[in-house]
Amino acid sequence: MRQITDAFTHLHSMSVIHRDIKPSNILLHNSDFKIGDFGFARMIQNIDDMGRFSEVGTPYYMSP
Repeated sequence: MRQITDAFTHLHSMSVIHRDIKPSNILLHNSDFKIGDFGFARMIQNIDDMGRFSEVGTPYYMSP
């Protein structure tokens, strides 16, 4: 879990939002967890931009 949260912390520090996080997009390789499938990922310029991009993802895993 620590590797995954560190990866998201790094993504957010680079102004990247993934927008489709789900179990099948967490990959395991040689005991290392990696985040995959950046097809819906976007860079944001400021926090106000996040609302514009939040309507995508896998419906079963989206927050209500």
